[in-house]
Amino acid sequence: MLEAAILLVKGLVEELILYRFILPHSDRVYVQSDFMFNYMKYKRINPKLMMVVPIGVDLDKIKESVQIEPKDIPQWQVLLWLAS
Repeated sequence: MLEAAILLVKGLVEELILYRFILPHSDRVYVQSDFMFNYMKYKRINPKLMMVVPIGVDLDKIKESVQIEPKDIPQWQVLLWLAS
């Protein structure tokens, strides 16, 4: 029972830190779906900071494999990636 209470408190503290401090002070917040975008708006994250980036590939839309060279974009810095 004590372990469950500790996990609950830990989760609530992490939620507080994420939604009150980290995300509101981020330069950009990438979300994985429209649902997540709306959920973040509900959590009072500024929609102007968010960009929907769907994760996944629709293989039916890909006709043939394409080789693409990665681009080095020095002004972009990723400090934190949150995914579940």
